[in-house]
Amino acid sequence: MDIEKIRTEVKREALAWRFFSANEYQAVRQYADPVRAFYTLWTKKQAVLKATGVGLATGLREFDVATQCKQPEAVKRWQFTNIGFAEGYVATLAADGGEFTSRAWEIDPHHSFPSCPA
Repeated sequence: MDIEKIRTEVKREALAWRFFSANEYQAVRQYADPVRAFYTLWTKKQAVLKATGVGLATGLREFDVATQCKQPEAVKRWQFTNIGFAEGYVATLAADGGEFTSRAWEIDPHHSFPSCPA
């Protein structure tokens, strides 16, 4: 899973050019909301890298999460879902294998949880 705060000051075009595949870069530029498109693709890429455990050593341009094109077998099997996390954030969950169902609960920020025994 990856969660990112949407920051308008981030140089998204430069980051997309450097880290996205050519297809992903074009996808971001064509969306009506390029800011949301950038963060959606970014969180997908980060979620799958975290889930596979390969991290940034793989190279973000080496695989494409915008389509099924240019995906190594290790990435093709992953399914993604965007999670409505909070206003101003984008979150993506990656799951290995077939279809899955995700559930979310809202926790009262004022709720007091019991502390762990010492």
